[in-house]
Amino acid sequence: MTFKSQVKSQIKKIEWVSRLVQSRALRVHEASFARSTGWFESARTGTSVDSNDDPIPWITYSALHFLKGRIRTDLKVFEFGSGNSTLWWAAKVQKVVSCEHDPVWHELVRHRIPQNVKYLLRSLDDESYSRAILEEDDAFDVVVIDGRRRNECLISAMQRLNEEGVVIWDNSDRARYVESFDLLANHGFRRIEFRGMGPVGIAEWETSVFYRSSNCLDI
Repeated sequence: MTFKSQVKSQIKKIEWVSRLVQSRALRVHEASFARSTGWFESARTGTSVDSNDDPIPWITYSALHFLKGRIRTDLKVFEFGSGNSTLWWAAKVQKVVSCEHDPVWHELVRHRIPQNVKYLLRSLDDESYSRAILEEDDAFDVVVIDGRRRNECLISAMQRLNEEGVVIWDNSDRARYVESFDLLANHGFRRIEFRGMGPVGIAEWETSVFYRSSNCLDI
């Protein structure tokens, strides 16, 4: 092996050790973002969990942090899309109605839901999914839009959102939702965008909260 080859080999070893040290620091250092948020565990398991392995919504960490200190126990929540978010909301609010379109996923989740959750399974073959919220007599404080047919879901949700209600919209950086955001703006809603990383994924995305002047989150 030539001297030049030896140098290159040593450089590669140093780079590998450096990456290893950095990776370990991200896992074990108490100030590590990846550790404090539970990102490593969520990436390893492919599930949306925090550092205690408890379920959390699959939204950006910045949005989750914002919501944590503002949620009241008397709130009523409707979700388009279900999963660990359903469990997280159920532990914090009075009532959750969650609508799912996938029967396999619905079967997995339904065995874990507590008594304050009404868990719906609605087909995408017709309008029953996007109109599921209209089956409810209650007006809701929070509507989470994180499932299918989101633009259609918003049109229905507007009819069941109370005067202080807010809309939480995940993946709000997607261009195909602009028409819904214009609709919300025309109804007096303002928008806060929370961009960054979230559970499981390695790329950043955006979650938005839409609210009016008087709202249940005291924004």
